[in-house]
Amino acid sequence: MASVVTIVSRFCYRSPTRPLFVAALIFLILITWKFLIAQPDANALMMHSKHGIVSDGGPKQQVQSVHDLHVPLQSPVKKQESRKRLVNKLDNLDKGKESEHEGKVYDDEENAIDEKQNGVDKATAKQRQKQVKKNLFETDKLKSKLTKDQIYDEKEKAIDDKDEEQETKALKKDNEETKGNIQSSSRTSKTNDISTQLPSDSKTLQTLKSTETIAINPKSTNITKPEDFPVGEYNILLTLVNMAPSSDLATGMRKCLKSICRHSSIKITVHVVVDDIGEMVVQDFFKTMKGKCRESEVVYHNVGSLTRQLQPITKVLQESFSSARSYYNNPIFFISTALYKIFPPKLTKIIMLDVDMRFFSDIKLLFDMFKNFKESTIMGLAREQSPVYHHILYRYRQTHKDTLLGEPPPNGITGFNSGVVLLNLEQMRKSATYNNVLNSKHIKELTDKYQFQGHLGDQDFFTLLSFEYPELFYILPCSWNRQLCLFWKENGYNEIFDLYNNCSQPIHVYHGNCRAEIPVKDEEDMD
Repeated sequence: MASVVTIVSRFCYRSPTRPLFVAALIFLILITWKFLIAQPDANALMMHSKHGIVSDGGPKQQVQSVHDLHVPLQSPVKKQESRKRLVNKLDNLDKGKESEHEGKVYDDEENAIDEKQNGVDKATAKQRQKQVKKNLFETDKLKSKLTKDQIYDEKEKAIDDKDEEQETKALKKDNEETKGNIQSSSRTSKTNDISTQLPSDSKTLQTLKSTETIAINPKSTNITKPEDFPVGEYNILLTLVNMAPSSDLATGMRKCLKSICRHSSIKITVHVVVDDIGEMVVQDFFKTMKGKCRESEVVYHNVGSLTRQLQPITKVLQESFSSARSYYNNPIFFISTALYKIFPPKLTKIIMLDVDMRFFSDIKLLFDMFKNFKESTIMGLAREQSPVYHHILYRYRQTHKDTLLGEPPPNGITGFNSGVVLLNLEQMRKSATYNNVLNSKHIKELTDKYQFQGHLGDQDFFTLLSFEYPELFYILPCSWNRQLCLFWKENGYNEIFDLYNNCSQPIHVYHGNCRAEIPVKDEEDMD
């Protein structure tokens, strides 16, 4: 090397091209140092080649860049561990943490590497993982259902295995306990209006005597097909959701049904909307009844199943006629608007009742009101007996001075109270007008037109609808829903309250809304 440099130096001595040769010489020296002198020896190359990146269960991955050759050498074990930690850290940033199901941890990094080697892209891998998780969830759900069914079967078997002799004695002692099929439905009271307490002159009719129908099958709350439940000639419905045995709702239910049974001359099919606890409360009530409602058939409608079916229909109504935190912001308070869509066609008429109703006349007389319906009539309600809609329509009345909306009887349109609702389900199914109204656009148009901001659930909807389509409604006499609430009398409308609250007819049904005290005729009415 030195001799070459000497020869070149002598050749370039005193030459005019000396600067060029000097530059070339320096460049040659640098290149020689880079590629010959600084290269690692063969042993170093072999060591790097033997201990490349190794993944668990996978083949070796050789070093692929010149830069990697200049990394300080480590022992094979430490080299492998450090590389794996780095790879895991980078992969976790892209793919997330490991997923765990039923105690088994699936390493996303390993799955991704394996599927890449098998020619499966990442999108397919993610889709496959979702499918596996879905299948596992369905399996768990099925296992849970099977477990519940086994429990029910064991209970039924235990009932069937009772001593026949004991059953015979029990039946002789109390012939109330018979078997039947039930399924469910209910309803609670609204805080609206009325005040004066009038005596009742309605006569007491013959009480019923025969056999009570009780469901003992715990599966009866699950509705499979709407045609499954029995339909009688006279059907009533109450909603009894969140009803504890000692609650005010349970007390109201007992008093309401006792008053109906005490004066009824007909066999009634009682539909109740309940949860599991509510079903047991109703069953216990009918088991203790003696000589009253003993022909009644009870149909239990599970509130969860019913709500899921009603939700798509009632969602729009909830947004328009209840606030987010309102007591009535629940599909169950709009059940009357859409029952005709989920109940079987063979059920043509039904009466919905609040539980704070007390009957002093035969309920058959109320069913006879259906005969007064015209072809266009789909439901019957009594007028609201307080100035609640006078209050709600305040803005509209300010811009429409001559309107009768919200004004008191006899000429005013006071709105409706839904404590008692006669529903002609057959006519509701046929009514093009009513079915066209049940869409968000039309309801929004009506609420905007009348500047209506309701908060009382279904009765707000019926009231608003009556402003535009009065032909859909039959007005019940005030005596069939004599409202006793005094809220508006005590809150700003004392001067005009009696104009709304006047009802001079003999009272058939009292409505103790706003927790109002209901007048009684005798000791039996206090039960």
